[in-house]
Amino acid sequence: MNNKRRFIFTIVLILIPLFIQAQGWTSVHMMHMPRGGASAVKWGNYIYVFGGKTKNNRVLNSVERFDLSTGFWDKKTVRSFDKARYDAAAVAFENKIYLIGGKDEAEVFDDVQIYDPVQNTWTEAHDLHKEREGFAIAILDSHIYVLGGRKEQSSLIKDIEWYNEEDDKWEEANWEMNNRRADLFSAAYDNHFYMFGGYYYGLTKSSYSATQAQWGYYWQSGPDLSVSRMYGASVRIDDKIYMLGGETTGGKTDMVEVFDISDNEISTLTGLDNPRSGMAGVAVGDTIYIIGGFEGNSDTPVSKVAYKVYSPTSIGTSHGLSIPDSRLLVSGYPNPFNGSVSLRALIPRSGLYKMEIFDINGKLVKTISDTYIRAGSHRFIWNASNNNLNLISTGVYFFVVRSSREIQKFKMVYVK
Repeated sequence: MNNKRRFIFTIVLILIPLFIQAQGWTSVHMMHMPRGGASAVKWGNYIYVFGGKTKNNRVLNSVERFDLSTGFWDKKTVRSFDKARYDAAAVAFENKIYLIGGKDEAEVFDDVQIYDPVQNTWTEAHDLHKEREGFAIAILDSHIYVLGGRKEQSSLIKDIEWYNEEDDKWEEANWEMNNRRADLFSAAYDNHFYMFGGYYYGLTKSSYSATQAQWGYYWQSGPDLSVSRMYGASVRIDDKIYMLGGETTGGKTDMVEVFDISDNEISTLTGLDNPRSGMAGVAVGDTIYIIGGFEGNSDTPVSKVAYKVYSPTSIGTSHGLSIPDSRLLVSGYPNPFNGSVSLRALIPRSGLYKMEIFDINGKLVKTISDTYIRAGSHRFIWNASNNNLNLISTGVYFFVVRSSREIQKFKMVYVK
C-alpha cells in the first residue's frame, strides 16, 4: 500500500463513526464513582467529568477521565479542583477547560476555575458577577457566555455575562434572557443561542432562539417540546440539538427529542434505556455519550455510561473519502525537520477543531489541540514527541486538522 492510499485509509478510520447508525444505547465501563449533576467536556482523546453529587449527598471535587481509545476510566491522573460542586457548567475554550459556578449543599458559587489539560494544573479566573447554578453556557461571538440559572430555588436570574479573557473579567452583556430560566436544555450554533424547556416558576416546554443584531441579540419563539421538561442533557451535533432525559411533572423520563435547526422542527426519537435526570452529555463526532445522573424517586446517583451513534454527517465519497475544498489551510516549516517543526493552521471560521499528528501507518501520535478555536492564523510548535512525551522515530508524519465541515492534512518528514 503506497503512502497516499495508506493515509486515505487512515482518514477513513478516523471518520468511520460518521457513517454508522446505531439502533440503541450501548453501555461502556462505569465511572469509579456515582455522579449526578456532574459537568463533562471532551478534550483530545478524553472525556473529562468534573464533580457532581454522589451517595449520601456527598458533593465531589474530583475528576474522572474516560479514554476514548481504551474505553476505561482514570480517577487518578487529573488533579482535584478547590471547591466541591454540582450543577456547574464546563466548556472547552482555546485549549483550556473552564469550570464555572455550581453549588454544594450550603451555597451557590460565583467562582471560575480553569483546567489546563496539557500541564494538569488548575488556576482561578475572575468571579462571575452573580452566583449561578443550573444555567446555560455557550460560545457566542468568540466568547464564553453564561445565561440564566438561579441563585437559589426561588431566585431565577435574567442577566447574561460574558468572559473578557484579555482582561480576565466577566462583563455584563447588553442583552438579557427574555424570561428567566434554569435547568434548561440549550446549545449554540453558528452564533445563535437556542434554549428549550427548563424551570420558570414551574416546568415549561417553550423554546426560544437568540440571534445577533447590532445592539446585541434579539429573541424569537420556537417550537414547543412535546412535554414540559427540565434538568436533562443537551448535546449538539452539527445543526441538530438533542435533548435527553430529565424531569417532567410525572417524574424522570427517558425521552429524547431533537431540534433540527435547518427545519425549525422538533422530533421525538427512541428514548434512553431508562429514565434519568441530571446526567452529563458529550458529543464525540456523531456519537452521544450520556454520563451518570440520578435515577428513581429518591434521586439515586449512578455511575452508568452509555453511547449512541446518531444520524451520519453528509460527507461525499470518492475512493472512500472526499476532502472538501475550503479555506482551511495547513502548513509547516522547516520540512524535513530535526528537533521541532512550526505548524500553522489558517482557520476560516471560529468553531471546534481537532489538530493531530499521525504516523505513516495511521496511528495517532500526538493531539495538538481539540477545542474551540477562533478564526485566523494559529501557530503550534511540535517537538517530535508523542502523547506520552516520548521522542518519536524518524519517518513520515501527517498534521491533520478537521472540523465537522472539513479536513486538511500536511505531510512532513522527521530526520535526525
